Amino acid sequence: MKDTFLSKLKTYILKEHLTSDGDRIAIAVSGGIDSVVMLDALCKLGEELNIKPGIIHFNHNVRPYGCKVDALFVEKLARDRGLPFMISSADVPEIAKRNKRSLEETGRSERYSFFSSLIKEGTCDKIALAHTSDDQEETFFMRLLKGSGPKGLSGISPVREGIYIRPLLDTCRKDIELYAEHFRLCYREDQTNWDQNFLRSRIRHRLIPLLKKDFNPGLSGVLSRTIHIFRTEDEFLDSLAEKSLKTIIIQGKDEELILNAERLEHYNLVLKRRILRLAIFNILHNSADVDYDYIERIIKLLAGETGKLLRLPGIIIRNSYGTLILSKRFPEAEPVLYEKLLYLPGETISDFFGMKIKTEIRGQNDMSYNSTFKARFDGSNIHGPLILRNRRRGDKFIPLGMKGTKKLKDFLIDEKIPGYKRDRIPVITSGDDIMWVVGMRIDERFKVTEESKNIVHMEVNFIE
Repeated sequence: MKDTFLSKLKTYILKEHLTSDGDRIAIAVSGGIDSVVMLDALCKLGEELNIKPGIIHFNHNVRPYGCKVDALFVEKLARDRGLPFMISSADVPEIAKRNKRSLEETGRSERYSFFSSLIKEGTCDKIALAHTSDDQEETFFMRLLKGSGPKGLSGISPVREGIYIRPLLDTCRKDIELYAEHFRLCYREDQTNWDQNFLRSRIRHRLIPLLKKDFNPGLSGVLSRTIHIFRTEDEFLDSLAEKSLKTIIIQGKDEELILNAERLEHYNLVLKRRILRLAIFNILHNSADVDYDYIERIIKLLAGETGKLLRLPGIIIRNSYGTLILSKRFPEAEPVLYEKLLYLPGETISDFFGMKIKTEIRGQNDMSYNSTFKARFDGSNIHGPLILRNRRRGDKFIPLGMKGTKKLKDFLIDEKIPGYKRDRIPVITSGDDIMWVVGMRIDERFKVTEESKNIVHMEVNFIE
């Protein structure tokens, strides 16, 4: 068992060029079976690969007691093996709630912030992450269900930015379990792996087993080939985009790129999207928020009149006399103006706020109550389209229970919402009138009374 597993792992590491001689590898250990097996295997291969392993751990505080026990468990692993150990923590549930983001998204962001700080401080050369081939399958379906393109469906990369390496990406969870059993490795069970509130967990325990049972027992092999095809084609298209971008840059600085818009327009739509994504990455050094709609809005701007300006998360884009100017946006200086039409009745998804809004019309006899993310309104007072947006200068409304208008800015100050977060507070309007400061207060003018006949119900759920 040992020789086969370690031989396969070493071959994969060398084939994908995951390590170099003398690398200080910070092994991210959660305490779960995958990371404990990765730790044990890399320690056994340390001399052969000429690497220097250490252990790092991030405490998400998702489970108040369990996470502390995980941290103590990992610290003991480091102590028993005589390895360097570093730990960091964050209150992920509180941060997620405050920023209205999912636990998974927030946890990943905080975790990678910790990893990035280790690299910047020179604590290590690379960080080893325990993603397996099973994680690869789950990620494929997560991205497919969210409408990802070929880049997203190319899956998890064995190495990213030359820093993050995934030695177990070619190893299935079954082999990991056999390895742990053979060497009698102790590890911690993460109960969140079974929590069906998480999309990944539902895919792992419900979707993939169903597909293997009822549709294709060889699904893993099919997915592996499909992901490989997407990845190789993605790499090829990225190389073309990189060459093309160089030919259309008129001027480039750290925080601004000026592109030849006329040349860009001549490229095929597929390549045009890639060029724009790459240009944005060159400015922001991050493409997490750059989805399909993000790119399509830029393409629409490109085809529009000169002088038009577009504000998107992290960036400002101007169409100016044959050029496309992309500049880094500083949130405190220029807020993003966002709005989206709500379906009534129906469901609307907002990636900007990370939420899904369900609206429906019911009769007066339905006595559902207002709660933090559920509200009802008198439909007869709704005039004009329903719009989901962030705040605008001069916004006013009549908070429920009050008689006079109040500036939205003053209301948010009274509610102790920090300035940098106020542009991320969702507001739902009917025409120009605010109906609901989501999660906080509805407007007095839209409240349901005994005379109300058509009741508009709204429910907000945050998406993963």
